[in-house]
This record gives sequence, structure tokens and C-alpha cells, in this order.
Amino acid sequence: MTVSRRSAITTSPSRRNVLHLRLISAGAAFHPVRMAASVLRLQETLDVNGPVGCPAIAVCSAWSSIAPSEYHGLIRAPELSALVVRRDGRSTWSADPDEDAFEVSPPTRRLLTHVGWSRGVTVLAVPGLRHHDDRWKSARAIALSRRDFPRTLVEAGAGPTIIMRAEEVNTSVLTHEVMHVLIDYPRDVNRGDEHVGDPDRVCCYGREATGWRLTPSECAWIRGNPLLAGANDASSARFEARNTPAGDG
Repeated sequence: MTVSRRSAITTSPSRRNVLHLRLISAGAAFHPVRMAASVLRLQETLDVNGPVGCPAIAVCSAWSSIAPSEYHGLIRAPELSALVVRRDGRSTWSADPDEDAFEVSPPTRRLLTHVGWSRGVTVLAVPGLRHHDDRWKSARAIALSRRDFPRTLVEAGAGPTIIMRAEEVNTSVLTHEVMHVLIDYPRDVNRGDEHVGDPDRVCCYGREATGWRLTPSECAWIRGNPLLAGANDASSARFEARNTPAGDG
């Protein structure tokens, strides 16, 4: 896996928390301008919700890539079939907090093991993405959070991971998925589902997910997320040092 460039989104000394994103182009044409706009949208969403209790968070990101031959050798298919959420008319959802909320496919497990990284959030941009809801359907993005997929992430040695289509043009999708990771309800709160019906809110369902608003309750869950525990600008500096190729100044 080769680091290609550093993001322009870095930390500010005045910020207390740092959210590390590792952005990986997995066998797909990477759109750095579009991804930079997505990261900026995330930063602006966090900032604008400060008055309702969202903690001060600086987004720090680095970009890397997996060659197409390597990626397709891992998933062994033209596109990634990631999750099985429903089979034969029955949901695969589990209430057991020690088990995955939904069934994770073997190709996804292999991919997560390959890119396993637990110090922040990994974002994989892939050339095709599907989930199984009684049949295989195209998906825009999927978030694998710590509370929803504990078994898979532990076994893969991975932290929270977002998988999204590389061709996605809506810059709000990354923010929506990161909020699933940061809010991360336990299974006994709304069945672990952060989705809402209000189009003004970040976690609105589906293609309406273009809102900017978080609620005080959602911000409280974000403040308690261990991803932010102990994060500081020194750790961010080490993150950039590790993820910046020589000569990329």
C-alpha cells in the first residue's frame, strides 16, 4: 500500500480533540479534489454544531492507495459485496453487543484484515459496492463502527471503517458515515440505528442525507466516543509524520 499525498486538512493548536482519517483508494480512480471537499464538509459540520454541544474536533487526514490487482485479489470479484442485512425475508440483525449487528461478507473481512488500522477511522473508496437485502443491491456507503461490528473489527485488527463508492459525488456522504461512527449507539438504543427522518439532520436516511444539524443528544454520544479520548496535536503531528511520503512538502 503506497501513500500518495497528504491532505490539506490538518489540526489547529486551539482544538482539543483530533479525528484521524486514513483515506484509501482501493482499486479505484481516486478523486482527491472531491475527497478533500468531503473532508472539509465534515470539518465544517463538526464546527457549526459546537453551539449544541459538539466537541471541538480537528479532522486530520492522509491519503493512500491499494493497486487494482491487489484489491481484486482480496475481494475476488468485480465489486465488493459487503454486508448481508436480510436473507430469505428475515433480517440478520443481532441484539448481542458482542456480535456483529449484521453479517459481514468474507471479502470484506479479508479487506479489513489487509488494511487493519486501529488508531482512527479508515475510509475505503472502492469501484463498486453492494449489500444484500433479500437480493444484492447497490450501496453508496457502509459504516462499520465499533459497537455495530465488534467481532469483525477485533478479528481484523481494525478500527472503525467506512466503505464508499469511489464515484460518489455527494460530498455529504462522508460526513453522514463518520457520524454513524462517532455517535455509534449501543444496540439497546434505537437498535443501534442513528438514522432519522428529518432532512435537516446529518443522519437522515438515504439520498436525503445532506443535512447539517446534530442534536444535543447526538453530540453527547460523540463526546463519549473513545476515538476522541486522549487525542491531541502531538498525536496528530506523529500521524502526519508517519503518513507523509518523502519529498511531499
